[in-house]
Amino acid sequence: MKKIFTAAFLVLFSMSAMAQIDETIEQEYDELTEKWLVQSTAMKKYESINSYCRSEEFRESVNNLIVEVHQYDSLILERINDPVSSLTAEQANTYKDILKLETEYSKEAFIQHMEETCEFRNEIEKNKKKLKKGKGSDTYNAQVVVLETKMSGYLNQMDELVYKVGDHLHYLYVAE
Repeated sequence: MKKIFTAAFLVLFSMSAMAQIDETIEQEYDELTEKWLVQSTAMKKYESINSYCRSEEFRESVNNLIVEVHQYDSLILERINDPVSSLTAEQANTYKDILKLETEYSKEAFIQHMEETCEFRNEIEKNKKKLKKGKGSDTYNAQVVVLETKMSGYLNQMDELVYKVGDHLHYLYVAE
């Protein structure tokens, strides 16, 4: 009887500990999401694009934040990749969204996108005097808007996936 009580206690204790870990992961991901969204909002402006292109320190801080986001994706994937169970619809949707975030918006994909963005920014700056005298879409301000618009589109899609993963995370932990 004592052994059964001890075993039951250990099971309940480990379930309680797992729930606390899950809660911690949710909280940390929420904080990370907030941090990312603040950074993403800033990165949609020319000044921050400029900073990314010109400052190694700023570039590293943004890239490190992306690495953090992807580390949490990996934790969530580990949780839903239980080899003894088939995926629920929610787990399948989570997997699909994380896979998209991990491939189309991986650190490498982000850096590639930013290299292209920096090249475009460098062209704008190289032709700044000429563009300042231009008209219509061939002006400096118009080219800055084009760059910001492209950056916003890319980051808005990434933001949406980061949000979705957070929503999935909350759903997965509540559903258990």
